[in-house]
Amino acid sequence: MYESGRVQQIENYNSPNKIEPNTRLMIPNLLKTRNVNTNKINDKIDNIKTGIINTIVGPYLIYKYKLNNKNIILVGEHHHKLPKILDYDEIYFMDLLKLQLLRDNNQCYDLFIEQKLKHINESWYETIDSFRGGYSKLFKGTNYKGIEDNEHSSLLNWLIDDDLVKCSSHYIPGNSNLPITEDCPFKNLRYHNVDLRLLCSNFYSKYQNKSKQNYLKLINILVNYNNKYSLKDFKNLISNKSNIKDYADDVWNLIRKEEEKLDKKLIKNESDLNRLKKIFLQKNIELSNFSDNYSNICGYMDYYAMLRIFVKYKEDRLNRNKTSKYGATPEKCRNIDSNENIIYYCGGYHTILIYKILNEFFNKYPVMFGYFDLNEDSSNIVNKVSLNNMEKYDGKITNLFEIFEM
Repeated sequence: MYESGRVQQIENYNSPNKIEPNTRLMIPNLLKTRNVNTNKINDKIDNIKTGIINTIVGPYLIYKYKLNNKNIILVGEHHHKLPKILDYDEIYFMDLLKLQLLRDNNQCYDLFIEQKLKHINESWYETIDSFRGGYSKLFKGTNYKGIEDNEHSSLLNWLIDDDLVKCSSHYIPGNSNLPITEDCPFKNLRYHNVDLRLLCSNFYSKYQNKSKQNYLKLINILVNYNNKYSLKDFKNLISNKSNIKDYADDVWNLIRKEEEKLDKKLIKNESDLNRLKKIFLQKNIELSNFSDNYSNICGYMDYYAMLRIFVKYKEDRLNRNKTSKYGATPEKCRNIDSNENIIYYCGGYHTILIYKILNEFFNKYPVMFGYFDLNEDSSNIVNKVSLNNMEKYDGKITNLFEIFEM
C-alpha cells in the first residue's frame, strides 16, 4: 500500500536548514519562566544527534516531499492513547518538533493538525480548561500546574498542549480561562487547525455513520469538479435543519475562498485546480474502498486541509499585530507569504490520501519515508517509527533531526 522503496532523487541537493553541530540551545524567556530544565533539553538534543534516541512515539507513518520551496512532512497516527513512560531511546513526535523549532529558530514552520477550527464560536471550547495538559514531559517546568490525564488521545494532545495552545492565530472563543492572550513560546510557528467536520456537531453526527454512497455524493458536490454544483445543491443535500444549513454557507464559502488563494507556482490555473479536484475524488474513492477502517467522512476534511497547504497569504496576514480577534504573525514568519516548512499531522488515512494525491498530481515520490507496516488488522499497529524503518533518497536516516533538515 505504501509503495515502499520508492523515494524521489533530490535535484541540486542541499540542506539549507541543517544546524551546526555542537550548538547549545538557548531557551526562550517564555519557557524560562516555567523553570524548564535547559540541560535536560540540550542532553536530549545530543542523544538525538548521536542516535541514542532513535524512535518517534505517536505516528506510525511519515512521508517527506520537496516541491519548489516547500518541505512537506506528512505524519499519520492511529488516534490512540500515548504511553506515559518512554524507553531511553524514544521521544514523542511533539517533543521532537518543539526541539526542531528551537534549534532552527530562524525558519518559519507551519503545523497543520486534525483538530477543530478555533475561530468558530461553539460551547465545546468552554470546557477545554478541565483537561488542559497532555503527555509531553520535556517542556514541563517545576512550576507546571497542568493536569495529567491518560484518557486523552494522542491527537488531542496537540490541541491542549500548554505550549502549542497559545500558537494559533485565532483565539479560542467563549468563556475559556485558557491563557490565550499569552504569547506562543515559538517565534517561528504558524499553527493551523484544519478539521472543519467538527464545525457543526449536528452535521458530523448526521454523516459520520451514513453509507459511503451518500457520503461520496456529498464530497462530489463540495469539491465541485468542473463547477457542476452550487451552494444551493450543497444545502439541499445536507439537511432541512436551519443550523446545519447555516453551517453549509460557512463551509462552502470557506473552501471557495481557499481555492482563490492557491499558489500559482504550483497550481497554475483553473485547469490545474480542476485536475487536482479530479485526482482528489479518485483517490478518496480508492481509499474508501480499500478498507472499512477508512471512515465515511474522513475525506471531507482533507480537501480543505490540502488547499490550506498550498495557499498564498495576503499582505494583511504577513505582519499582523495582535487584536481582540487574531494573534500576531510570529516574528520569524513575517513577510513569508506561503507555507514553506510544513508539518501535516493527522490520522493515518488522512495522511495516506494526501500522499497519494501529491504523487499523482506532481508526479513525484517522497524524498523520505518511514512507517510501521499497516495491515488490515489495525489493532496490530505499532504507534512509533524508528530509524531502522526510515529511508531517504540516498540511503538511511542517521538521526531524527534529518527528517526536517534533509
